[in-house]
Amino acid sequence: MEARLFAHSEIGGFEGRDDLREWLRGELSKRGGLYFLRKKYRLAPDSLAFFDAEGHIVGCAVVAELPHDIKEPDEKSLWEETGRRKDFRAVMRIDPASIHVWERHQDVASSEIGIRVLPGPPITLDARQVLGIFALVAARK
Repeated sequence: MEARLFAHSEIGGFEGRDDLREWLRGELSKRGGLYFLRKKYRLAPDSLAFFDAEGHIVGCAVVAELPHDIKEPDEKSLWEETGRRKDFRAVMRIDPASIHVWERHQDVASSEIGIRVLPGPPITLDARQVLGIFALVAARK
């Protein structure tokens, strides 16, 4: 198992943390956990995916299906969700039952766990960073 932090921005269609939070709670689950990627990244099975917007981590989930090239059945969902195809090259599936999104006051700034989020590939998190995220979220209940 590994943990990765996926950064989201206006370029990906998110207007901020609350928009990402709403998408994680709603659309991602409704679409069976289909999560489109600009590139196919290597991940270990049952990886944890953390989700960031505006430099704050807003939730996490378990990767149920590893990233692979977009196949024809997924293209319809991609078009319905994003309205564009050319920006995305791969898809993975998040387990909808595993999605945890915390409240805004529980968001964890990436700087609190010692990382700087930049556009690009997902950032690998070590065990201390993962535990730090969960400790901060729990302390803010």
